[in-house]
Amino acid sequence: MPADVELMPEMYQPYHRERIEAIREDPKRLCYDEAHRVTQNTSVSNQLTADMTTMARESRKWNLSIGLYTQSIDDIPDIIIELATMIVILGAGTDQAIDAMTRRFGLNGACKYALSRLGKPGPAGSNLVALFRTGSGLSQLVLSMTIGGQPLWAFSTTTEDVAIRNNLYKRMEPSEALRRLAARFPGGSAKAEVERRRRLVADESGSDDEITNVILEIANELAREIS
Repeated sequence: MPADVELMPEMYQPYHRERIEAIREDPKRLCYDEAHRVTQNTSVSNQLTADMTTMARESRKWNLSIGLYTQSIDDIPDIIIELATMIVILGAGTDQAIDAMTRRFGLNGACKYALSRLGKPGPAGSNLVALFRTGSGLSQLVLSMTIGGQPLWAFSTTTEDVAIRNNLYKRMEPSEALRRLAARFPGGSAKAEVERRRRLVADESGSDDEITNVILEIANELAREIS
């Protein structure tokens, strides 16, 4: 805090006074990924919830934003949802989950309808439902974003895609690997091709080996391509 400068040796005060002001002005973000690991842990959840509630209430004066990421709204304490200024839904899962989110967030009909059609990013883009609490009120929007094949490949978490991508990363620069992947599979995934080749395998007795071989086969083909 600025007042702490007076407790420091005088020769260091000018430096730390300027440094503290700079830190206070910098935007800061505190992120909790896989939030269920702490919010559902009884030994720490109460303290964590109390800390997050305090931070959420006082975050503006500290230039602080807080992000919690999880796969279920049940992992997020009610008070945090009440204080949240932005909620982004990337997927809904079951009909029961859609109904629960509709009730909890007070979603309108368009957003509820969109929840059942949210999916992974693909050639047509990626959709999401976003809620924004502003000084003018609450906005509920269905948003779409389209990106190219290379970003799709860079962020794909599909098991088959990750295996192929990591294999190529070991053989060449990531930028070149992503370029080749996007040129061969512009939709951002090779899962359909992997499954097509797996169906061509006559012997299903060693399925794990077959999956690995098909993935390696595709990676080898991409690695042999001339730049």
